[in-house]
Parts: sequence; structure tokens; C-alpha cells
Amino acid sequence: MQRYNKAPKAQNKTLFFLFKIDCYCILVKASVAFVLLFYQKTALENLQNRKN
Repeated sequence: MQRYNKAPKAQNKTLFFLFKIDCYCILVKASVAFVLLFYQKTALENLQNRKN
């Protein structure tokens, strides 16, 4: 009986761990996208400033 109770707990831990990794990946992707957008915006502004 004890053995049976331990198994789902481990599974929940694994799911939680995967969920955490998923959230971390989403956060990393979002920050990278934000940095790229910001970089592109500043690069465009720099180009426009050079033209004038």
C-alpha cells in the first residue's frame, strides 16, 4: 500500500518539474523576443538618424 502511494507523488513531482521547465522556456523565449524587438527598433532609429 505504501509503495502505491509513493508512485503518484513522484509522477506529480515530474509533471511539476516539466511544467517549471516549460514556464522557464516561455520566459526565456519572451525575453529573447523582447530584446530582439528592442534591438531592431533601436537599429532602425539609428539608421533613420544617419540618413537625416
